[in-house]
Amino acid sequence: MAEVKLTERQNKRRTQIMDTARQLLASRGYEALTMRDLAAESEVALKTLYRIYGNKDKLLQSAIAEQYRGAYEAIDQDTQPVGLDRVFFIAESIAARVLEEASYIKALSKMTSSQAMLETLTQLRTEMYTKALEQMRSQDDLCDFVSIPFLASSIGVHIGSLFRSWANDGFGSNEMFDRVRMEVIFVLSPFAVGHARERLQTMTKQVYNDLITKVLRRS
Repeated sequence: MAEVKLTERQNKRRTQIMDTARQLLASRGYEALTMRDLAAESEVALKTLYRIYGNKDKLLQSAIAEQYRGAYEAIDQDTQPVGLDRVFFIAESIAARVLEEASYIKALSKMTSSQAMLETLTQLRTEMYTKALEQMRSQDDLCDFVSIPFLASSIGVHIGSLFRSWANDGFGSNEMFDRVRMEVIFVLSPFAVGHARERLQTMTKQVYNDLITKVLRRS
């Protein structure tokens, strides 16, 4: 089906709705936010919102997917570093974005139990990890028998679970980067070869010790 081209007025209205949805989600939280609130703050008729999006979840899913697609594309366009360093770069860049928008992400965690939303965000992350893992294989840093889509998906799922744990106050923000690195190390270590394997072995002890120190301080 051909993509429907929006008029300038329709684009402006859509941008206003998406921006308002993200702002209200951050300030009021998922449960307190209503379609009536969204309509009033967006200066759009309530029936128009229902006609275009159907319900609150679908509207918020569109707003969130649009925001993260833009953020992930910006990360993806940075072509340095490469290979193993790029896998860590992607994971840490996403984690930095999560921490920068802490209140918004914590509100978002209330609605990302939606399977459709989870699949959208996971797919966006997986595409980036796939490119980095392909670079690792081209550098002979990844064994031949492992499936790159499987590894990319595994990294995305592991780190996605980590973000949800943080959003539910499972651990402090100062532990985020060490925990992200540990998840990447955990997924990649069995399949890394050559120089990458040596680096991951060295990193494991260092990152683990740093994380334990922070956990002990918290407790």
